[in-house]
Amino acid sequence: MIARYGSDSVMGSGFVITRSGYLLTSGHVVQDPVRGRPRAIEVVMADTRAPLATDLVATSDVQGQDIAVLKIRNYHGAVVRAIDWTGRGVRQGAPAALIGFPRGTQLAFDPNGVVRTTMFAGVIAKATSEWIQFAGSTDAGSSGSPVFDAAGAVIGVHYGAYAPSGGETAAVALGFAIPIGRARRWLPPDARAQLGI
Repeated sequence: MIARYGSDSVMGSGFVITRSGYLLTSGHVVQDPVRGRPRAIEVVMADTRAPLATDLVATSDVQGQDIAVLKIRNYHGAVVRAIDWTGRGVRQGAPAALIGFPRGTQLAFDPNGVVRTTMFAGVIAKATSEWIQFAGSTDAGSSGSPVFDAAGAVIGVHYGAYAPSGGETAAVALGFAIPIGRARRWLPPDARAQLGI
């Protein structure tokens, strides 16, 4: 996704949760503390190249819950297959995977201009009711990516990573995600009805 502010932009990842086009991402991707809301947001779905106009529906105002809800206009496309709203699939040591668009345009687009996802595999290193620590590679531009458990259910929304010191540029080894259940309170009533929650 691309959030456009004046003459510059911010890129991040996200995932669609309803057939009507509701999408989750990290709040910091679509709302800058200094610049506020972007003038426009576009989403380019995986394996496509067409930007889709998107509206910002809600952002969390709770500290430590870096969540935003967006809606793609006139959406007709794929959604994630399963979401673990209860958090039952979040267990320390369990396998997990993160799918997103690290480094934005540097790695997201292939030579033909089509968006391709990148998958990082790892394990859940630590989990609380407030956050999930993912032990596996991640990188800038992956904020807003879904974190999946071994059964393929979304368990979290990736929001950041521990950056190594010493000027290293390799992908970091510790990522952090908000448990997906924390996003429920920011969903509008029609999205909750579609999801049955």
